[in-house]
Amino acid sequence: MERVRFNSGDFVILRGLDKRADLNGQQAKVLFHVPEAARYAVRIRSSREEVRVRACSLRHGVYRPDLAKALHDGSLDALRSWIDDGGDVDATSAHNQTKTSDNAWQFSTGHFPKLSLLAAAVMGNHVELAQYLLASGADPNLQPPEEHLTAGGHSMTALALACDSEGGISRAGMVKCLLDGRARVDLLCTRGSDDLISPPLHRAILHLPVGALVHVLPLLLSQPESPSTMAMAATMGSRLKCNSRKEWPLGAAMTMYSKKYGAKSYEQHNKPDLESEEAQQWTQVIACLLEAKADPNERTEGSLALACLSPLAVACNGPHPSLVSLLVSHKADLSCLDHDLRTPLQIAAHDSGTESLKALLLAGADLQYHSPKGLTALHYTAIRNQPKAARVLLEARADVNARFENIVDNKPDYQTPLLIAACTDAFEVASVLLEWKADPDQQAHYYIGECVAQFQGGWGPSAARRLLSQGDGSGLVKISPLALAIQQANSVRMVRLLLDHGARVDSNDGLGNLPIDVFGTRGHAFDPEILQLLTARHDELELSSNTYTACFDADAYQAERAAADAERRRQKSEREARLREQLRN
Repeated sequence: MERVRFNSGDFVILRGLDKRADLNGQQAKVLFHVPEAARYAVRIRSSREEVRVRACSLRHGVYRPDLAKALHDGSLDALRSWIDDGGDVDATSAHNQTKTSDNAWQFSTGHFPKLSLLAAAVMGNHVELAQYLLASGADPNLQPPEEHLTAGGHSMTALALACDSEGGISRAGMVKCLLDGRARVDLLCTRGSDDLISPPLHRAILHLPVGALVHVLPLLLSQPESPSTMAMAATMGSRLKCNSRKEWPLGAAMTMYSKKYGAKSYEQHNKPDLESEEAQQWTQVIACLLEAKADPNERTEGSLALACLSPLAVACNGPHPSLVSLLVSHKADLSCLDHDLRTPLQIAAHDSGTESLKALLLAGADLQYHSPKGLTALHYTAIRNQPKAARVLLEARADVNARFENIVDNKPDYQTPLLIAACTDAFEVASVLLEWKADPDQQAHYYIGECVAQFQGGWGPSAARRLLSQGDGSGLVKISPLALAIQQANSVRMVRLLLDHGARVDSNDGLGNLPIDVFGTRGHAFDPEILQLLTARHDELELSSNTYTACFDADAYQAERAAADAERRRQKSEREARLREQLRN
């Protein structure tokens, strides 16, 4: 008598039917066993048709928790018993599987429903089990059905899971096993929890530890489908349309490198070791992708902050001369703009070192290009106070007095690098610029309507109308480096440096005000030593100003501050006295 191998209610897969070949591969549910006919009555899941088939034409379509636990433990005997007992090599789990902290399998709702036997072996990193399943005919490219994906589940192939190791396990042996079993590298996969739609290559770059990635990447790139995979973009955040973005493999590698070694990380983590083994491995990964014909000019597509970020722009965001040279040697575009309308040379002047600048200049980067904000690469060295970078650009014949119109916003027009250095107290850059004969009296233009509150203490529209009537009708205030060093930086050393290089204390802002008159508007904010330097120069030139005369000295300035403080205290006491009187009445 035939041994019963299937129970009522079991889900099975039909295989090897000759007369009803149209049913092969269909899922069915076992209804009951017919011993006298040596057959099972089953109901086809899709058509609801009932048929009777022999046991040899049935395979278990869903494996149970006890087998899943055995797979996780690496039990080859349990797997052999399942297949010998009629289990389908492509059977999927009945429950969702996740790992607990003690690496035991749990069955819950959420993470990886419909997990195949091969996928379960991959998640446990059991190469021997995976080899046995592939030799038994398991499909390495099996993905859950479409209706499962639309319900918010996953579509991960076994190879995608092998490349998605967040636990730090090296998966090179498993990846090689799957590729030898004809796993495809060009299938898009997604996992509902992270909303990332990507091929296995992209998942390996994002999730594998770089020590494992350097071994896995050559295996993935050696496949026939690899050229098409390099052109496939991963879509991230597709469910939140406002945050969605598309990224290619090289861009993903550059992003991962920048997270740890970019300019922001470089400042926050106390200068990470760029010569470390990990940093060198990331450089090796990027070089491997470029050798595999990755486009060095592919740009991330997405939100404004990510738009137009090319690999070269990312490499220039920090001291990474080897990466800059590598990308330049592969014909990276030297004129591509980032979201702030900066070229790679300008980004490097702001965030990178001299070696990156030299590599870009040697490749032919445009030294004189100015952004719509009127800024050249030399301006950006002043913004970040990069004196060595400023010297490299000046030696390459950058214009030390470059000034252009700002057509983007209502901020200052026609600023020179020295004006920015004076405003930001970039003393070292200012010293280099003045050494290279920067004009200490070249003025920038400010729109009166924008700067009334800043320069006149918030007097409002009436002050703007009065200033416009006093000026030349252009609506502009002309600010010199000396005035900016006082008003913005309040820097004694910057004021002294400018005066030592011939800055004029009688430079007029177009409204009849001199640099010393800044003290008349916001005197309590400034260092008295600056006033001493200015009044001494006024004495030499026998000048007077709208607010202070040449004989006004620091003692008088301090006395005036003390008198003003006393007057405020007296007024406060009077107000409190009146309030107490009102309360008594």
